[in-house]
Amino acid sequence: MSPRTKKPVGLASESARRSLGRLERILLLVPYCVRYPGVSIKELAERFGAPESEILEDLNLLFVCGLPDYTPADLIEVSIAEDMVFIRMADYFARPLRLTRSEAIPLYLKAQALVNLMDGTRGGVKELASLRSALEKLGKALLPQEGGVAELTKRIRVQLESGEAQWLSLMRDAVTEHRSVDLEYYTYSRDALTRRRVDPHLVFATLGHWYVSGYCHLAEDRRLFRLDRIKTAELSDETFVPPEDADAELPPPLMVVPGTGDVKVRLRAPEAVAQLLVEYGGILPAGLPVTQSKTLKGGRREIVFTTYALPWLEKLLMRFGSTIEIVEPVELRERVQDAAKRILALYEPAKKR
Repeated sequence: MSPRTKKPVGLASESARRSLGRLERILLLVPYCVRYPGVSIKELAERFGAPESEILEDLNLLFVCGLPDYTPADLIEVSIAEDMVFIRMADYFARPLRLTRSEAIPLYLKAQALVNLMDGTRGGVKELASLRSALEKLGKALLPQEGGVAELTKRIRVQLESGEAQWLSLMRDAVTEHRSVDLEYYTYSRDALTRRRVDPHLVFATLGHWYVSGYCHLAEDRRLFRLDRIKTAELSDETFVPPEDADAELPPPLMVVPGTGDVKVRLRAPEAVAQLLVEYGGILPAGLPVTQSKTLKGGRREIVFTTYALPWLEKLLMRFGSTIEIVEPVELRERVQDAAKRILALYEPAKKR
C-alpha cells in the first residue's frame, strides 16, 4: 500500500478548454441552423447550454469561415432578423459527411491494428467488443464480397516503434494484475536517467505516444511516463490497491501537469513569438500554463507562467534567440546565456579553442 495524494495529473488551461468547447459547439450549431432556418437565439442558447451573448459571438465568427479560396462567394453567410437566425452558403453542413473508400480503408486498417495489439496483452480493454462490432460493419460496407477487407489486412502489418512496443504488454499486465514496476526512466525535462518504482494505474495513447500513469514512489506523487523513454522495466512482486479515481489521470487533449515545485517565469517577446510559446504549452508535457498576459508597446507581449522544467524551457527558448527577454527568474536567464556561449564556442576556429 502506498500513500496517495488527491492532486490530478491532467489539467488543461482554462482558455484551452473554452476554445475546444467553443469549436465543438460551432460544429454542432451550424448544421442545426441549416436544418432549422429561422431558429431563435434563445432556443440556440437553451439547446447548446451557452449564454445568448456567446451564441452571437459564435455566429459572428462564422462570417470568416468557409471553403477555399475563402473569397466572399465561398464564406458562410449569417443573417439575424428579429432574433431569428438564417445561415446560407453552408449546405455542405446540411447532411452528415461520409468517408470516401480511400479514407475509410486506412481508418479500418488502423482500428484493426489496435484490436490486434490489445488482443496480444492480458486483460484487453472494455471497449474492444464494441470496436470489433464497428469494424465488422465497416468492413461489410467497404468491400461486401466475402473476405475482401480481411484479406487486405493480412497483407499489411502495423508495428509500433520499438521503444513503445517493448514495454506496452508489460505495463498492461502490471495494470491488470495491480503489480508495481521498477523502471529506469529518462526524464527529458531534466535530461536525467533515474531509477524508480511505480504503481501503474492506466496505460493509454495520446499525442502520438503511449503513456502509463500511476503513483511514483520516488516522487511520492502521481506521475506520467512515456513508454519510449523507459530504458528498463521489470515487474516486481509487490502489489498495490488501485485508487478509485484512476480515470482522472487521463489527460485532456491539451495537458499541463502543475506541481508544488513549479517556478514562476516572466517573459517578454514579440506578439507572434509569445503566441507560439503559449501553443507549445498545449502539446508538450512540460508546457506553459499561462496565468498572466498583457500587451506592451512596440507589438510585444509579456506572459507569466509556471514550470518545473527549467532545463526543458532553456532548450525551447534557445530556438527564439534574442527576440525573448527573460525578466524572471534570474537562474533561467543565466542558463540560457551560458547555453548560448557554449553553442557559440563550438563554431570558433579550432586554434582558438
